[in-house]
Amino acid sequence: GILLVYYAAPLSTLWSVITTRSASSLYWPMCLANSVNGFSWAAYGFVLNDYFLMAPNLVGFLFGLSQLLLVAFCPSDVEKIQEPPIDVEIAVDSGSYVELRPIKDIEDIPDSPMKTK
Repeated sequence: GILLVYYAAPLSTLWSVITTRSASSLYWPMCLANSVNGFSWAAYGFVLNDYFLMAPNLVGFLFGLSQLLLVAFCPSDVEKIQEPPIDVEIAVDSGSYVELRPIKDIEDIPDSPMKTK
């Protein structure tokens, strides 16, 4: 029982991966390690003819394989996650105080060569 929870834990983000079509919440090396581990122990259980060893690890292998398929078909796109760059104006007072203010319009930039006025 505990082993299946271990294998299925990364699938807790399944709904998020499907709705956003981004597998950024799935760490592919861990999914690969789960698949290899599940397959290895399932094969060992098959050789020993031990179904109590083979069954949960076979399910774990299938969980890991499904996670790898999600990573393959829903790649994480870093550009979608990043915020767009914000232009800022730096205002320096006489003290050691620096203020960063977002620039909403090119007209807000003092001494800008792009100003129309």
